[in-house]
Amino acid sequence: MVFTEEEEKGLVTYIKNVAHMQYGLTKKGVRLLAFKYARANEKKMHTTWNEEEIAGEEWMRGFLKRHGDLSVRKPEATSLSRMTSFNRSNVGLFFNHIKEVHRKYGPIAPDKIWNLDETGLSTVQGQSKIIAPKG
Repeated sequence: MVFTEEEEKGLVTYIKNVAHMQYGLTKKGVRLLAFKYARANEKKMHTTWNEEEIAGEEWMRGFLKRHGDLSVRKPEATSLSRMTSFNRSNVGLFFNHIKEVHRKYGPIAPDKIWNLDETGLSTVQGQSKIIAPKG
């Protein structure tokens, strides 16, 4: 096993958090995350991880078996404009998420806040299967 139980719990928490923020990771994304996390923490890895710069598919299967609270699912194709439409409920939800981020991580520094032109962005979520919490 590459990671300790505590380290895997951290990965699971991260995967759940990004799924909650509408940015679910694909299996490949989780495998890349695991590899980068292992490399950054100088963990002993299978040689193919280093050669291919990604965690193995076998590790992914074992990870999902060890964490039954995660599942592979296809996200609902929701238009980004519909998902983030300007209404009282969604605006309130947005500010609640911002408060939660501030509470967990402190305020966001002004130089870390960006504005961008959305012209080149897709407004429909991709159809790749993602790893997300069950339920």
